[in-house]
This record gives sequence, structure tokens and C-alpha cells, in this order.
Amino acid sequence: MEWEDLLVRLELMPKALRVLIEDIDDNAAPVGLLLRDLIAREKFVRNFMERAAAMEMSPSEQDVEAQPARRQRDALDRFVRLRTRNFAMVQRRGIDVWQWEGRTDGEHRATIFQVLTLLAREDVSALAAVRSFATTGVSVC
Repeated sequence: MEWEDLLVRLELMPKALRVLIEDIDDNAAPVGLLLRDLIAREKFVRNFMERAAAMEMSPSEQDVEAQPARRQRDALDRFVRLRTRNFAMVQRRGIDVWQWEGRTDGEHRATIFQVLTLLAREDVSALAAVRSFATTGVSVC
């Protein structure tokens, strides 16, 4: 996948997710769990990119995101805000950002391109799970 394609996929996923979730009951547990996982992934990506860029997180962002979501819509909005911020961070830095490298854990390293490619692949699975739940009411998460 080229970086331009990756950016498009990352930008469109929250919009597709919002459309899929629109008609699902706000208390649907499987979707709430999926949203929790999506938020956790976006936080990981945010932290990875900030470490790779040698930036520090602002305390206000940490405090706001530490609050649990009260409803699915709140969780969806939080996910969209995180994805939008992560997308903007990559987009505004130009092509050099794709070669930035950081630690994914204690010993493994990856480039931002590798981390975002994995994120886009996981997005496909997340959208498929929501679509399946929306049409059948059965969780595949």
C-alpha cells in the first residue's frame, strides 16, 4: 500500500464507522467493547508517534481521555477525535514522517508507516465486525 492510499483509508474509516453505528442501539455491548479497543489503538498510535517525533503529551489530553465514555456515541466521538488528531499529525509533516521510527514495546521497533499500515488493516476487521453486528445482531468481536 502506498502512503497516499493509507492516508485515505485512515481518514475515511471514522466516517464509515459512524454510518454503521448510526442505527445500532446505544447500549449494544459488543460495539461498546469494539469502540473501547479502537480508542486504545488510537492512543497507542498517538503515543508511538509522539515518541517517534520526540514530543511530549499535554496533560490536558491525558486527563480528558482517561474519563470513561458514558455512551457509545461518546466513545465514537472520542475515537473520531483521536483518529483526526493522529491523521493530522502525520499529514502535516509531509513524506519524511513515514520513515520515523520508534519502539512499539520494550524491544521492538517500527516505522510510522508500518504502525499505520497495521492500523488500517485492523480498521477493516473492526468495520466488518460492526457491519456483521448491525445486520445480524451477533457479535464477531
